[in-house]
Amino acid sequence: MEIHYAGGNTAEMVVYNMDLHPLLDKELTKPTKWMKLTELSWHFLAGSIYHQANGRPFSNDLIIFLVQQQAYFTPNFPIFLEKIKSNRDSNHEYSIKLIHTMEKIKTSSAVYSTKLLDQHSDVVLATFVSYMVMVDLSTRKSSPFPPAVKNYIEEHSASKSLLDEIPQQTKPMKAFPSDAQIYRWSRKVVAFDTNASHTSHTFYLGFCLECLGCALKDGIPVDLDKPIHEAIVEKYNIIIEKESCLGQMSTISMYQSQDKYFNFIISVEDKNIAYLCMNFFRNLK
Repeated sequence: MEIHYAGGNTAEMVVYNMDLHPLLDKELTKPTKWMKLTELSWHFLAGSIYHQANGRPFSNDLIIFLVQQQAYFTPNFPIFLEKIKSNRDSNHEYSIKLIHTMEKIKTSSAVYSTKLLDQHSDVVLATFVSYMVMVDLSTRKSSPFPPAVKNYIEEHSASKSLLDEIPQQTKPMKAFPSDAQIYRWSRKVVAFDTNASHTSHTFYLGFCLECLGCALKDGIPVDLDKPIHEAIVEKYNIIIEKESCLGQMSTISMYQSQDKYFNFIISVEDKNIAYLCMNFFRNLK
């Protein structure tokens, strides 16, 4: 893995094929793996930008918390997956590049964009737009960015934004129709789901996929043209309103709408904390 940053509000990270080998086959099709790579770009690349602007790194008392993320995997993505799985002995030919940009910044929130490319051809594989909030770990409340960071990002913001390039995303449902056929499933938050005692960002996405898998095992009729372990997510949009903690019982409600989107509402103690919608590539050979 290589990190390239030369100032400004954009940086690059290269992940080589050898780094992806442990994720081959079923793991690469899971969007949680690619969400984790965007998290790495937040830590490494956004951290570099923050340091450049402020003259010192993030305090250990601060964390960047995801409140919404929109992801779009292009038609090139499943093609790339097939290439990398069929060329296991190649260490560098199918490496990927993440271009991370701090697009906008307000008092305690920022918009990050991440573009995932095939490094060899520069073909775009996916785009992610993440809406983040700086949080003080001791109080669990939002914390303002230093003025130097805010000024630096505003000075280096480009006129053309990735936000203008990505397709318009379907918004997650915050309530289902009264006549909707809803599948519900629950489990406790375990240590594997957490990061510093609260759930990691990938928990919410992975929890929804677990729920879909359980619905299929329970014989619930869903419109999916492949087995769940072969299906590849094309788009997802997630909103996280409140974090879930270790040991809490989380319940998920799932509804597939007529447009074939899977819609999920995650709740804890009867209070909704997150909303997600996703759809899958169809008719892939």
